[in-house]
Amino acid sequence: MSSRSTTRVVSSLTNDSADRPIGATELPIELLPALPFDLSSSDLVARAVVRDTEDAERVLLAAARGAALIIEVQLDDTRRVTFLDDLSRVSDVRVDGQTSTRLTDDQMALLDGLAAGRTLKEIAESLGLSRRTATRRLVEVKELLGVATTVEAVIKRTSGAA
Repeated sequence: MSSRSTTRVVSSLTNDSADRPIGATELPIELLPALPFDLSSSDLVARAVVRDTEDAERVLLAAARGAALIIEVQLDDTRRVTFLDDLSRVSDVRVDGQTSTRLTDDQMALLDGLAAGRTLKEIAESLGLSRRTATRRLVEVKELLGVATTVEAVIKRTSGAA
């Protein structure tokens, strides 16, 4: 399993080299090579502007392939939220340099269930997940929220910080 890529969402694209990892090659998303499919170990950073569904699909595919991306999103609010939700499922998303703490519905349900005193096994069954998958998602939530413990994650969720 490849590691997740990082997608940086910016308000406007610039040629600022601070956006790019040291030694990385920057190119327009249209020029990403067809092979190898897995780009997670490459030194490529693709730049793109997302103006419509076709652009969004191209960016989602590149993120799923493991490409590091710097994108500008020019979509209406509803489509922007949907796009960023989809993108966060395949990539670590940073919006203007800040890590996104947007949780998926399953991640929020997991934390809400724990806050209500349910066991991880009960929550997993209600979500149609294996216990192992629920455990893995809980680890992802803690990493996403920047906390070390499940209790801290639940507190962050119940306080509205996530």
